[in-house]
Amino acid sequence: MAFVNFTQGAADIASTTIAASAASHTATNHLFVIVAWDVAGDTVVSVADTALNSYSQAQTLSSGTTRIQCWYTPSAITGNATNIVTATISGLAEFRRLGVWQFSDFAGNSITWDTGDDALGTGTAVATTAETISVANEVIVAAGFFFSAQDTP
Repeated sequence: MAFVNFTQGAADIASTTIAASAASHTATNHLFVIVAWDVAGDTVVSVADTALNSYSQAQTLSSGTTRIQCWYTPSAITGNATNIVTATISGLAEFRRLGVWQFSDFAGNSITWDTGDDALGTGTAVATTAETISVANEVIVAAGFFFSAQDTP
C-alpha cells in the first residue's frame, strides 16, 4: 500500500458541516477520514463525498470537549478528479477540522479497522500509547488539529 495524497478542511464559525478541499481520488483506492470538533455531546452523523462512496465509522475518541471520529471506505472507492468529502455533525460546533488521507494498493480491495490502539490528548505535547501491529501491512493514521481561530491546521 502507498500514501497518495491528503486534503483537509477547517472552519471556525458555528455550523453543522465541514468539508475538505477538492482532491483527485482514484478508483480502487481507499480513503481514511478524521473529523475533529470542540463541542461536548455532539456526534458526527455522516461522512459523504461527491463521488457517492460509502463510509463506515471506526472509532470515537474524546477528551474534555474535544471529539474525534475516524471513518474509512471499507471497499474500493469510485474515482473522482475533484472529490469533496463532507462531514455532518449533530449540533453547531464552532471549531471543526477534517482530514482525508488516500491510500492505494490494498490487497483484496477491502479493509478492516484495527481499534486496539488509540490515543487522544490535548495541550502542546501529545503522545500515543505503545502501538501493537496486529496484521501484516497495517497502516497507522495520525492527525493533529488546532482548535482556535488564531491557529491553522
